[in-house]
Amino acid sequence: MTREIITMNAVDWFITNNCNQAKFCRFCFAPWKVFPPDVSIERALQICERLIEVGVQTVTLAGGEPFQYPGLPTIVHKLHSGGIKVVLYTSATSDRHDWEQFLPYLHFISLPIDAITPAIVEQMRGTDQLTRVSAVIRKLSALSRRPKLKIGTVVTKQNIGDLRAIYAFLCAQEIVDVWRLYQFSPYGIGKRHQDLFELSVSAFQTAVTEIKKKHAHRFIISERSREDNKGYCMIMDSGGSFYRYEERYIPLGVTIFDTIENVIEQYDQKKHWRQKKWQK
Repeated sequence: MTREIITMNAVDWFITNNCNQAKFCRFCFAPWKVFPPDVSIERALQICERLIEVGVQTVTLAGGEPFQYPGLPTIVHKLHSGGIKVVLYTSATSDRHDWEQFLPYLHFISLPIDAITPAIVEQMRGTDQLTRVSAVIRKLSALSRRPKLKIGTVVTKQNIGDLRAIYAFLCAQEIVDVWRLYQFSPYGIGKRHQDLFELSVSAFQTAVTEIKKKHAHRFIISERSREDNKGYCMIMDSGGSFYRYEERYIPLGVTIFDTIENVIEQYDQKKHWRQKKWQK
């Protein structure tokens, strides 16, 4: 087959709908009831082959919690062997797989820290999650070779006052490469609790600007506003169908097996490239 000329540099593959943290994260905007059931490992491998064939550069494995997908090790190895950079999002709370087996094959591992103050940690994700993330960071710190480390923070009305504490915690770590700040975007579970979490654009931008003015950090600070979250991310469900997020998940009627031009025309390319720069 003739190789297609593409500009689809990054795909976010929601490999599973399952999540062991679903009862905790009341700000989550994952498409729980929108995406179809998870596909078999065999079908997922066919999707991997297509991603490799068309020259996708980076695949982010998301969910749900990717560690809940039985074939995750196979998928990570397949993508890596095909020359694709693999970014793995995980809450670090699932024990279904040994996370250390993935490390040689990952470009980035992304871990969430949404608070440091115990009361806010409990409100955001539950106390166990920060403990588990901290343990993974310590283990990564002891390795001579490791993937890059990204920390993600969903900024809400509840935790905006804790950003300084998170910043101080990250500065104390020597291995953080990127801190990504996301403005809360209401959908799904998050939509049900919008009054509790929603904050204004100006409040988000002011907080990010204040954090960026600090000069002690060695890591990149990248932000994504609620508006920037619309239409930029090439979202693919477990079975290879694409969606666009516009504070709801819009099925686009195209799959990874269609021509790539038919996929990318559905997204804001300038916004896509700008919002994915942190992955380099």
